[in-house]
Amino acid sequence: MDSVIVIANKIFANVLNPVIGLLFALAMLYFFWGLFKFISNTADEDGRAEGKRVIVNGLIGMAVMFSVFGIVRLIVNTLEIGDTQGIPQSLK
Repeated sequence: MDSVIVIANKIFANVLNPVIGLLFALAMLYFFWGLFKFISNTADEDGRAEGKRVIVNGLIGMAVMFSVFGIVRLIVNTLEIGDTQGIPQSLK
């Protein structure tokens, strides 16, 4: 059973956490891109609509990534393979 915990620790620490952080950062950049498009197209109604759509999609992406992070923390805490903060302990 210890080998399963070690493998799960490695997967969470080296794969899932960085991927979740990267995807959250990309969603945030997409949100700011939409904000830029919305502000820069003050006279063009189609440009503002496109900016609104990008903003909403960026917010949805950030909400999904936040939810995924919460689900990962729930799994880690339920299986007791991480520390009390829900972030897996690195191997020594």
